[in-house]
Amino acid sequence: MPTALPFLLLQCRPDGPIARDEVACIARLGGLSVGTSLEPHLMLDEPEFDPAQLDLKGLYSGVIISGSPYSAGLLDDGHHNTPASPVPAAEELFSSEQVSDLERTDLDVDSQARAETPAEIAHLDRRVCALVRRLLDEDIPTLGLCYGLHHLALGAGGVLTTQTSEDLQAIDVTLTPEGVADPVTGQLDPVFSSYVGHSFSMADMPQGATLLATGPKARRQLVRFNRCAYGSQFHPEITADGIFLRVDLYRGTYFQEDEYEAVVKRVSGAHVESSSHLIAAFVRHFTRSEDLEEGAGLTEQRRQEGHEDALQFIPQQDRFVYAF
Repeated sequence: MPTALPFLLLQCRPDGPIARDEVACIARLGGLSVGTSLEPHLMLDEPEFDPAQLDLKGLYSGVIISGSPYSAGLLDDGHHNTPASPVPAAEELFSSEQVSDLERTDLDVDSQARAETPAEIAHLDRRVCALVRRLLDEDIPTLGLCYGLHHLALGAGGVLTTQTSEDLQAIDVTLTPEGVADPVTGQLDPVFSSYVGHSFSMADMPQGATLLATGPKARRQLVRFNRCAYGSQFHPEITADGIFLRVDLYRGTYFQEDEYEAVVKRVSGAHVESSSHLIAAFVRHFTRSEDLEEGAGLTEQRRQEGHEDALQFIPQQDRFVYAF
């Protein structure tokens, strides 16, 4: 029986409660096991780790790029990198003022994490930029979550904007006809709820990108680049329990203390199971073994071989706990 190749998870945030919740939820929702079928790397804690140099096609089924408290490709003049722009040295990418005033504004702030230096954040960004060039050039199965989507968009020649930022909340996301027809996103409900909270979002659709789902304000909520790279503005990895972990950690950082009850109201009662199923659908579609040609799903192969238990990857039901 062939052994499935693992998925590479790049965590682009500091270690802390949110990072630990993130890897646990991605593993659970994807039917993966940390250390075997899911290989996580805390990029800030592994400065020598350069994923762009890995044998991505030979060693992994696909790549997942997490959210981050930092903005993708931001230069010290407030503009963003494009594929035509050389990546500056680590020390030149960010100013400390930008990191404190602008970068820590997305849904991924971890108030219990240590403070990173601008050079550390720039070094993280530079490695992700280099990786994304390979992912797009070689059309490697990829799932980019918020920050991951932004890097995919920039790598494809797109532009980011702050004009469609969204406060921490649950929104309705609607699949486009292309999203319904897509083999991965077509497994989701046509309209589903998910959590958002971000400063930057995609301002345009770069060449070769396909819009798979829209939202009421930030319209480009789910995008496919080429055939195999997917990016979501919303957060399929955040469950109902996970959102309240974040709400508690964000008090006084992402929102003011006196806004706490309003934030709780905005995120309460959302049923995000279909949103979370994006992770399972991505894993199901792209899981492969060393014996399979690229892009051949292990689930389908095992079904053809008569295995009734062929890797269903059905996510567990979220536990909706709204007490604090």
